[in-house]
Amino acid sequence: MRGVGQLTGARDVVTSAAHVFFDEEGRPRAESGECVFVVDTTAGRQRIPLVADKTLCGSTSPYGVSGRKDWAAARLARPVPGLSAYAVGPMPKPGDPIAVVAFEHGHKTVDLCRVRDVLPGEDGAGEIRTDCVGFDGMSGAAYLSLAGGREPKVVGVHVGFRSSAPDEVQPYSERHHTFGTSIGRVLRRALEAAR
Repeated sequence: MRGVGQLTGARDVVTSAAHVFFDEEGRPRAESGECVFVVDTTAGRQRIPLVADKTLCGSTSPYGVSGRKDWAAARLARPVPGLSAYAVGPMPKPGDPIAVVAFEHGHKTVDLCRVRDVLPGEDGAGEIRTDCVGFDGMSGAAYLSLAGGREPKVVGVHVGFRSSAPDEVQPYSERHHTFGTSIGRVLRRALEAAR
């Protein structure tokens, strides 16, 4: 299993999707110490162990609940030297430009897209619907706000896509879109607790 995570709020805290860490049965995908955050820096590739604490996840059974609960914060065994963490931004609005940085088949990809709708939920978390491309392995990638300011900020994490015809290219619609969860109050508290 692989997914995407990003340093958020601190150089030793990662945000991602809960289903990156927990399977369909709610079991951890890796034993303690086997889950790693792989970082490519100018100093070379680093593999840093991380721990997904179930108390810092929206759900340990993310496949059976709303996508709004498919988020996780995890603490790295050590801070990543030489890198800065993304700051957390406000709730996005429909029309806001976002970027999603991920890796597809070993290559970095950057998808510039837009928030198309935000469905509010409990604890301030909402479902963010986008016109981003979406692909396998993008789970947990940050929705980076490009609205206002020079530095992109994390406003949500990618969960998946919904489509009535997943093998066809289609324009954004209620029946074809990518979606994620916004950074709500509970995830903000989890980020603080992970520090």
